[in-house]
Amino acid sequence: MEELLERSLARFSVDSTDLELEVTESIVHPNRIKIDMSLVRGIGAGPQDEALVHAVLALAKALGAVVLAEGVETMEQHDFLLAHGCREMQGFLFARPLSFDALLTALQDPERLLPKRPESLVPC
Repeated sequence: MEELLERSLARFSVDSTDLELEVTESIVHPNRIKIDMSLVRGIGAGPQDEALVHAVLALAKALGAVVLAEGVETMEQHDFLLAHGCREMQGFLFARPLSFDALLTALQDPERLLPKRPESLVPC
């Protein structure tokens, strides 16, 4: 599997050390794959960056794995990921980091601390 990944990445001139995929449980049959924010930032930057994200999402789908995209900051990133089957995302688009006390307050009154989000953003 590692050799196949290396060959695939070579087609895009990407060194696997530059690609941060975090796979939990087993490398052979992962049930969860994280897409690092460095890849998410590439959405909208060019076709090669988007092709890498699309390839990770396609691989996850083929393996039956759930994908979490980290560092989602724009609606463009959100829409691309959603259109390609990613249903779990985290990042500043949804909320900034909160202290424990601020989290408790936000849970009691979300409108007060959490940013206004477009109607299309529905929590997973």
